[in-house]
Amino acid sequence: MFISTLITHVPKAVRVALVLCLAVLGSQAANAVTGTVENGKVDPIPIAISNFLVGGGAEEAGGTITGVITNNLGRSGYFTPLDPASFIEQISSFDQPPRFADWRQIQAKVLVTGQVYLEG
Repeated sequence: MFISTLITHVPKAVRVALVLCLAVLGSQAANAVTGTVENGKVDPIPIAISNFLVGGGAEEAGGTITGVITNNLGRSGYFTPLDPASFIEQISSFDQPPRFADWRQIQAKVLVTGQVYLEG
């Protein structure tokens, strides 16, 4: 219910930017993530979800979307979101690739980041 309410109140440009971001991230990392299921028990994958980059007045939407993604992935049972306070690198631009050694040091197997902005 909350997600559908959130999505209907987010401007179309923000939704389009988020979908494109997730599609790009998914296509690049789809083969890179593995998990282990033993004796019917899922071994959750440690995941780092950085605050989304924001622009054009989308600061509130960026924080909300980051929170929804973190909560949903955590509740799925397949991922264990890492505490953002443990992040060595703070993603501040897509112009430079992430320092993956920093993310490995905190045991992150997956890094999720994105950008939210308002157009028009």
